[in-house]
Amino acid sequence: MKHILLSMLLLTATPVFASGTITTGKIDKWGHTQDSLVLIMQSGKQVLITPEKCSVQDFYRTVTEHEKVDLKINARVIEKNTPFTIVSKGSNGNEKLHCSIKEITY
Repeated sequence: MKHILLSMLLLTATPVFASGTITTGKIDKWGHTQDSLVLIMQSGKQVLITPEKCSVQDFYRTVTEHEKVDLKINARVIEKNTPFTIVSKGSNGNEKLHCSIKEITY
């Protein structure tokens, strides 16, 4: 009987995120500083993301030197170590810069 109740609880539980959790659905737009991503939330709050696993020079060059730049985050919740890709369209076609999140500053 305990196992049946536990199974029912697990099947009907919905994911609950902490109030300070950043989800990709809450991002309105994004920008950058010299060495960080700036996520602008639907609430107007700005969140700084410090990247890692990509060089700061490559990051800055990619977001400033290309005519079209998109941010791809293949996760629902944004937290430390979440991977992201910056896709830029330049004269040589699409380029991808793969990074992950080192630090989140609210």
